[in-house]
Amino acid sequence: MQNTLLSVIIPAHNIANYLSQSIESALEQGVDRLEILVVNDGSTDDTAALAARYAGGDRRVRVIDMEHRGVSAARNRGVDEARGEYVLFLDADDFLLPATLKPLLQMAGKHKLDLLGYAHCHVSPDAKPSDFQTADIDPEQPLHIVDAPRFVEQYNTPGQAWWYLVRRDTLLKSGARFPEGHLLEEAGYNFRLFLACRRLAMRGTTAYAYRNRPDSAMHSNDEEHGIRLLGDYIYAAQDVKCLLHDCGDKYTEKGYRRWESHWRNYVFFGAIRAMKYGRTREYIAQAREAGVYPFERMYREHYPGLKLTLLHKAINTPWLWNMISSLYRKIR
Repeated sequence: MQNTLLSVIIPAHNIANYLSQSIESALEQGVDRLEILVVNDGSTDDTAALAARYAGGDRRVRVIDMEHRGVSAARNRGVDEARGEYVLFLDADDFLLPATLKPLLQMAGKHKLDLLGYAHCHVSPDAKPSDFQTADIDPEQPLHIVDAPRFVEQYNTPGQAWWYLVRRDTLLKSGARFPEGHLLEEAGYNFRLFLACRRLAMRGTTAYAYRNRPDSAMHSNDEEHGIRLLGDYIYAAQDVKCLLHDCGDKYTEKGYRRWESHWRNYVFFGAIRAMKYGRTREYIAQAREAGVYPFERMYREHYPGLKLTLLHKAINTPWLWNMISSLYRKIR
């Protein structure tokens, strides 16, 4: 496809129950010069066959098959294969709201943006795009365009990679890659990407529907999975902390505090998971070795209240957090 405007990258692993909605929500956006890259990450269910049927019936859909290596590797492969001027990541169990992408792309092109963020909503496992009304977005509405330091300062940017459109050339120049083998893969990726962007804007339009599934990688109650995830919290915290040490002077004071809060947030919530699994001693030891423990209070603008203050103090007191963990395991 020549002169592709947008590449929608959908990493897909054993997600046949939701993949159709994800693909169709992108196909029905009315975007000219669109390609949808379904990266089949070693699925063993009907995901590959379903994606192949879409590719066979619509030239805008392309399937990339690979051995199972995780969502990070699948996203990286999608970026390598993408041909669009802009890139958008779409998880295979999520979907795009109707009639949102075309005006957003018009805004991004008109203002020569490197990155355009938008709002998202949380939906139930049985939600579908037809539950939402067609959006009425005026692409001529003025945008407040800023550089990366002001963007991070002004917006509480979430860690997910699917809440923005990004110019592919800028993404490639940034050198940002998703770290393979990790689930909490996006914080350091966004940090590196933002630094390469010169023109960024945020549009309050809700364009992305994030499906709350209890069996998803981040919400699973499986204890074995949760214990494996503990190391990823420490990895993500260390990654962002090291980036701040090397490049933090490129952000404003407020932006720096926001990124600081990001890595402390990882340590904080990892410690809570460790408490639930009775792994506080191991977790604290690993976090200390990685240089992210003990940690100062998270940014109060985002994490206010006495409860969080007390939890922070408890987590930073090893004997107390170990005791709380033991009590929790006994009464659970």
